[in-house]
This record gives sequence, C-alpha cells and structure tokens, in this order.
Amino acid sequence: MDQVMHDIRNVFNHELEVRLSEPFIKIAETICDTSSVKAQCETPNGKNKLTMLAKPLEKNVSQHLEMRAGDLLGIESSLEQLGWDALSANNVWAFGPQDAGTNVLVDYSLDFEMDKPKVGMVKNSIVQGFKWATREGPLSDEPMKNVSFHFLGGLFADEPIYRGGGQIIPTSRRVCYSSFLLGNPRIMEPVNKAEILCPYDCMEVIQGILFKRRAHITHEEPKAGTPHHCVHVEIPVLESFGFETDIRTQTMGQAMVLQQFDHWAVSPGDPLDKNI
Repeated sequence: MDQVMHDIRNVFNHELEVRLSEPFIKIAETICDTSSVKAQCETPNGKNKLTMLAKPLEKNVSQHLEMRAGDLLGIESSLEQLGWDALSANNVWAFGPQDAGTNVLVDYSLDFEMDKPKVGMVKNSIVQGFKWATREGPLSDEPMKNVSFHFLGGLFADEPIYRGGGQIIPTSRRVCYSSFLLGNPRIMEPVNKAEILCPYDCMEVIQGILFKRRAHITHEEPKAGTPHHCVHVEIPVLESFGFETDIRTQTMGQAMVLQQFDHWAVSPGDPLDKNI
C-alpha cells in the first residue's frame, strides 16, 4: 500500500492532492447473559403487545451458521446435532440480519396460551422487526452477532387493521432492543492472527510491542533450518494499524509480519458504564 500510494501521488498524479482518512474498523454488538427479565412492548395504538427474551447463542452454533454462509437447507437437523432440542430447532423463524447471520429468532410461544393462526398472520412483521434490530443494534447502530431471541408470545388485536406492519414491525424492533439491553450487552471487535518471523534476539523487543497493543503470543517455535523463530500472535484489528511498521523499525528490519482476520472477540469493558 505504501508503494501504491507513492506511485499515485508522485508518478500518475501531479495536479490533485491525495488524502487518506484515519483507519477505521467494523464492530459488532452482542450479549453475555440471558435477559434479566422478560421484555414487553406495546404497539403505538395500544392494541398489541409482544414479549421476548434474549440469550447468548452457543459458540458451536454460531460457528456452524457462519460456515453455512446462508445455506439453510437441513438447518433443523443440524441444530439438533449441535445440542438443540427438536422443538426449538423446528420453530426457528429467521436468521438475522441476513440469512447467513448468526442471530436467531425462535418461536417459544405455547399453543394453549396463544392464538396460533393470529400469530401466523403477524409472523412476517415480527421477523422484519427482528432483522431491522439485528442490522442496527441499540449501542452503536452496528450489527448484532451471536444472539438468540425467544418470542414468548403476546396479545394481538382481532381486527387486521390494528395489527398491520406499521404497528408490529417497529414494536418488534423495540422489544428486541429491550431484551438485548437486559442481557449485559458488550461490543465485539475483529481479531487478526499474525505470524512474525524474527531472530531470537528480537523476542524481547517484540513482546514489548505486543504488550502495548493488547496482543498476546499463542504459539512460538523455531523455524527448522534457519536461525529464526516463528511467533504466532493474536492482535485486535483496532491495534494493528502501524503494527508492522513498529515491528520493522524496532527490530531494524530483521522481523517480518503477515496478518489475516481470524475471529471476533468481546472487547473489554462495559459499554453502558457511565463512569468510563
């Protein structure tokens, strides 16, 4: 990139000023606990009410959904194999924000408590509100990840005109937000996997750089047939800007770095803590 920007500025372009923005990353929102209480929201006309609960999605399920990349064929049997009971697996309404998303909306309403035909009529509106909520979370308008929303039921007007999409969709979004905020919300950040090839003499310098950037060594081994060590590191993407330059500068060019995205991790700290 340095070479490309040099060529753009000095070789191909002599009249226009080229500016670069500050680097930025995408983040996501998630929860750490099940909602402390059931969340309930009323529609603006006061004639409908939705009840929902949010809980963290199991790690193995979220990884499975990411690998399927939107292929939902046979998803019920897959969820059962991953530890879900048959009732929950068969009552999955939607995934969000897209079909390949790692947020799930599951119908947990009971037949003897709910008018199921009426629920079927508003199901699409509830799903639209769920997808809207998971696309733009309540903390920072960023997508949600790894959250399971349980629709527990509600009250719906008898007249179709009073339970249309204009009433149900925004209410479904609000009840998703409420249940999410009751579940100890957290910010997630992307984490890179880096491989550093360096002489053993440089290890102390590299460890100092990693400490300042919230990075840590996961594995270290000598490179066979060479005087170098291969160090495997996990580093938050937010801290990776300038990382390679620091490594090259402080090791006098003796170390080389390769980075690639590895996984999402919960960022330290409570985003709702007003003392910070």
